[in-house]
Amino acid sequence: TPIGSLAFVVLLPHMISNFTHAGISLGTATGALSLLAFAGMSGKVAFGMLGERISGRYAMMVSFSVTVTGIVLMMNPGPIVFVWLSAALFGFGMGAFGPLYTLVVQDNFGLRSYGAISGLLSLTSGVTFAAGPILGGLTYDLADTYRPAFIGVAIVIGAGVLLLTQIRAPKGRY
Repeated sequence: TPIGSLAFVVLLPHMISNFTHAGISLGTATGALSLLAFAGMSGKVAFGMLGERISGRYAMMVSFSVTVTGIVLMMNPGPIVFVWLSAALFGFGMGAFGPLYTLVVQDNFGLRSYGAISGLLSLTSGVTFAAGPILGGLTYDLADTYRPAFIGVAIVIGAGVLLLTQIRAPKGRY
């Protein structure tokens, strides 16, 4: 879960600042944040349904890829359409993490172990929730740009896609 929560805790608190430092108006940046929230809610539903059809693991691979695409567009918001598109993609992919995470745990460990496994994974997310916003702000303080934080998060989430390819469904479950 630290990989899945990374985009949320490192980049989301700095999204508006990233846009305004790139010359985007505060009104547009806050509007993009609202779009991100709506897209996140939509991603929960859409990817939850997809996860039930193709497995949580495969759906999470797609949602992580969508999130990375949004992050890459957010680094260079240039034309205003990239602001809106990046926020929508980032939110849509990132919003899917909650429902998909539960499907992946259930698919791989079953319901009998769900509570213990989920609790342990949630505990590990505490590290990213504590350090993430600080790392994003520190990146800006040291580099005068959020770009290294965005690149780092995109790389880690991309690595998450690769790691998900290594999970095998338990025998007898499918």
